[in-house]
Formats: sequence, C-alpha cells, structure tokens
Amino acid sequence: MAKKKDWSKEDQEKLFWCLAAAYLMDAVGLLDEDKAAKLASFEAAAGQQTWQEQVRNSLEVDDDFVRRVYALCRKSKDEAQSLGFILRGLGCPCAEERLRELLPTA
Repeated sequence: MAKKKDWSKEDQEKLFWCLAAAYLMDAVGLLDEDKAAKLASFEAAAGQQTWQEQVRNSLEVDDDFVRRVYALCRKSKDEAQSLGFILRGLGCPCAEERLRELLPTA
C-alpha cells in the first residue's frame, strides 16, 4: 500500500470521502459485507484505529447522529438521496460520485 506522502492531495481527499461514504453506509446498515471485509483488511494491514474510528474522529460525528439524520431524511428521500444529503452536509464536494462507487444504484 502506498504511503500517505506518495498520494496527491486530490487522491487523499477522494479516499477520505470514499471512507466517509462507507462509514455512513455502515452506520445505517447498508454497507455490503464484501466491501466491509475489504476495508477491514486494509485496516488490519495499517494496524491503527479502525477506519470507522478515523472517519468519526475526522468528521466529529458518531453513529447515533448519523442514524438519526438518516432516519429523518428517509421520511422524504430514498437511501441514496439520504446518504448524499448527509455527505454533502459533512462537506463532501462530490457526494454522489463517492456513493456511486459504493452503492451502484446511487
């Protein structure tokens, strides 16, 4: 795996928002098991915090907050729209693109 200093700022940002999208999906129970396992294998190789903890700490959110906002959004939006709303609210400049990478129907 490439070291962080070898990644461009754009690549680092894209990776972070991919992880953030995966975190949101994981928090609300929508993350595919295969994708979750792949993310866990990267985390094991890095030997640091879980990827979920890294995202939670960076965005200063917790699972309960994500679930509550998602539940409110689902009253008037579908899954992808709800996740996109949360991602945009957290500052993701390309929410739909990140979700398409994880949620093929987004």
